[in-house]
Order: sequence, then C-alpha cells, then structure tokens
Amino acid sequence: MIWKTLVVLVLAAAVFGSAGYVAYDWFVIPQKQLQAERAHFEAHPPTPPPDPSLGDFKKLEKVRQGGDLVAARRAYRDFLAAWPQSSLQDEAKSVLGEINTRIFFSKYPAPEKEEYIVKPGDSLNRIASKMKTSVELIMVVNGLDGTLINVGDRLMVTHPDFALLIDQQGQTVTLFNQGEFFKRYRVLENKMPGKPAAPNSKAKVTSTIALKHGKALAVGSKGYSDSNRWIMTSAPNLTIYSVPEGEAAPAETPAKKEDDNSAEFNRSDKPNTGIGLAADEMRNLSALVRSGTPITFE
Repeated sequence: MIWKTLVVLVLAAAVFGSAGYVAYDWFVIPQKQLQAERAHFEAHPPTPPPDPSLGDFKKLEKVRQGGDLVAARRAYRDFLAAWPQSSLQDEAKSVLGEINTRIFFSKYPAPEKEEYIVKPGDSLNRIASKMKTSVELIMVVNGLDGTLINVGDRLMVTHPDFALLIDQQGQTVTLFNQGEFFKRYRVLENKMPGKPAAPNSKAKVTSTIALKHGKALAVGSKGYSDSNRWIMTSAPNLTIYSVPEGEAAPAETPAKKEDDNSAEFNRSDKPNTGIGLAADEMRNLSALVRSGTPITFE
C-alpha cells in the first residue's frame, strides 16, 4: 500500500507541477514582460510624428520676411483656417497679433484704412465724429502724441469693429476685428471673486480710463502715453487693468509721492477686482476698444 501511495503522490506532483508551470508560463511571464515593456515605453516614449502643418508654417516665415505686412497677415489667417488642429496654432496667432498691431498702430497702408486730409476748422473730435471713429484711434494709427493737427495733414483713418473673448480657463483675452482674430493677451492677475461667468454669457465695455498716481488723464494730455489703463465693463466685478512689469499678483505697491513722475503704480491705479494684463498691452488694448465693445465669456 505504501508504494501505491507514493505513486499517487508522484503522479499528483507531476500533474499539479506541470499545471503550475503552465500557469506561470501563460500568466506570470507575459505579465512581467508587459510591465517591462510599459516601463521601457515610459522611459523612452516614441517620437511623435511631425505635425503635417509644419511645411506650410515654415512658408509663412518667408512671406513675412518679404516685408508685405498685408500679404503676411492674409497668409497667417489662411494657415489658421486651414489647420485648426495644428500644434502651431498658438505660435501662428502670436505672430499674427504682432503683424496686426504693426499694421494698425502705424500709417502702413491697408485695405481697411482710408486717408483723410485735414481741412480748415477741423479738430480730432470733429474728424472722429465725421468718420465714425474715436480720437484715440486716430492718434494711435497716425502716431500722434497730442491732439494738435494742421490744415493739410494727411491722416489714416480706420473703422474697426472690435469684440473681446475672455477665456476664463485658459486665462487669456482675445481681441477680434470684424470677426477675424486680431491679438491675444495673457492674463497676469486674476482677482475675480466668486464663480466664473457662465459660458457664452455676454457683457460690454462701458468706458476706458487712463490713470497716473490715482488721477484720471484726458486723451492726449501730458503723461497720457505712459499712463495706466482701466477698461470698465458691464460684467459684475470685471475691470481689465494694467499690471506693472515684474509685479506679482496680490501684492500692492505703496503709493508714490505726488511729485514722482515715473510710471510706477500706486494703490489707486489698480482696482480691487478684475483681471490684469501687462501695462504696455493694456495701453494697446484700451486704445482699440470703446464704449459698447461686446465681451463674450468662454
């Protein structure tokens, strides 16, 4: 009987041992191989395929180097429309914003501009009313430091139709003109209280203000060109304002002395709530928008 029991034990060991080996071979080894492959993949991720839009994007630089800003603007707009999923969209928009600004903030000829010759009795206010634009837009387009003009001066006048899109998640403010992308501004400070505005909710610009050491300045007055700007809106708690270079968000800068003519900020140059953009970009943006400019939240 003993030898029969030994035979049974040997056979059982053989059967179960082979089954255990098969299980190890079928399940354990593949699992370890999978883990090893995963670790190798994480350590050495495959090189992504090149963006198919890269070739067209490189051609844009050649167009821009040609010096024709209007042609370059058209080429970048075409690229954005043709490649909406391109990884180069942001870079293309950044360059297009620079091109749009260069065209707009100069007397560079463009289809959307028309020439106006100053007549006797004209003032910038009268011309702005007649041409359905604003004094500040005439000034920035023509590079004027003040409101003084002379008979016979040739002014370039434009009739933009601007709109703002505020991306609350991406922290950007995008400006459109006639429905076309114009420029994107990065939010440096966000002091908006409470919940974000509902997607696709609307507001509008109510006014723009130029401040220096807490004092409001008129368009074209002394100190206006480097003043700090606010864009007031109809949205609760939303003022778009200037942030000085290098200043971190919640900190406040001590008030400056009244006789200090630097462009530094004091407490009264920043609102308690709103979103802040770089000071130079705010001077750009506040010159472009005006009362009634629509705002959409995203």
